Amino acid sequence: MVVLEYPGGLGGGMTADQYQEQVLEKVLFDYYCQMSKERGQVTFQQDGASSHRTKSTSAWLVRNGIQTFPHPSTSPDLSPIEPLWHQLKTLIRQWPHPPTSLDELKEAV
Repeated sequence: MVVLEYPGGLGGGMTADQYQEQVLEKVLFDYYCQMSKERGQVTFQQDGASSHRTKSTSAWLVRNGIQTFPHPSTSPDLSPIEPLWHQLKTLIRQWPHPPTSLDELKEAV
């Protein structure tokens, strides 16, 4: 799991630059290369978040040879990770003393 650092909240979502730096460059690229070497053709899936749909993100993916799975902008969230997020949140809320700080939340996850 990778903890992303960005403001969040109203108007504080992840920018394309943050996405490219924190996710694509620091995590995805090496993992994608490793999986491609081990398994052959690999296709990366991302949802329709605005930072994923920018021209600069698309250019980064093309420039680095990352093949993507098409995700229609009007489709419901098709990400296979969503049920896991729900399960993780449910488990953490059941703790006798749920986390009250970012460090505690990281530790709990």
